[in-house]
Amino acid sequence: MFALSKNMENGEEEMLSYKGRITAELISDVLLSIEEKFKSVGARPILKRKILSILVETLQNVFHHGLKSPKQALDDDSTVKVYQADDHFIVLTSNRLRISTATELANRIESINSMSKDQLNESYRQILLNKQKSSATGSGVGIIDIVRRSGHKIDYTITPLDSDYCQFSMKVKISN
Repeated sequence: MFALSKNMENGEEEMLSYKGRITAELISDVLLSIEEKFKSVGARPILKRKILSILVETLQNVFHHGLKSPKQALDDDSTVKVYQADDHFIVLTSNRLRISTATELANRIESINSMSKDQLNESYRQILLNKQKSSATGSGVGIIDIVRRSGHKIDYTITPLDSDYCQFSMKVKISN
């Protein structure tokens, strides 16, 4: 199910790679698989929790906001990868979205990426206190949490597939 390899890409070792439909069961399997890999590399518990939290958030975004029709599910080419380097980890996800959804998500990421640490913390608190939704794609607390936990801005790309759909890829760097 998951490809684990020693291939190096830009000095990063691929710890986990999966391509296909993201389901609730798969999220559990991914987490179990990466936890086993963490045991073999001796990741610190605090770093491990940070990476797992970010991985859960990114996978939930793919699961909840990906395309839902049976035809789309058959064609699902969602991807999740985890890389390790000497001083950081990378969590990469990619999935097919409607262009309108991807644009809204990109705008939300840009807004969050522009916030200071204090602004991120305040926005996070306000969303939780008010139980508000910041957009049609969700509360936004997950994206804020990813940036807060990783300490880095989220990189993303939007690759058009046709006039209605695109491939949305998100890359999160997590420092050791």
